Amino acid sequence: MTVSRLEEWAHNDIDNQHEDTQNYMLAVLGLISVCVIIAMINAAVISAADRRAEFATARLTGLTRRQVIHMAVWESLTVVLAGAHSGGPLLRRSRRR
Repeated sequence: MTVSRLEEWAHNDIDNQHEDTQNYMLAVLGLISVCVIIAMINAAVISAADRRAEFATARLTGLTRRQVIHMAVWESLTVVLAGAHSGGPLLRRSRRR
């Protein structure tokens, strides 16, 4: 056991608390990320199930299975990019406050 001045002890204690807080926040961020990914997959599965008839119609009109899958992926990416594009400025604006 070593004896240290109050200022040294307080500085070290604050550093330790800061590191612990960062680790907790990282763990929470990880859990939230997993939940978000599961929600996104769930939304994609529900959307695909609801559009089953539309996909069947596309296949009947001559599209291949691969083309239908590509169409669905491109539509999903377009929606994600549009959401990111419209949500980005809102996020920046909320961070300024």
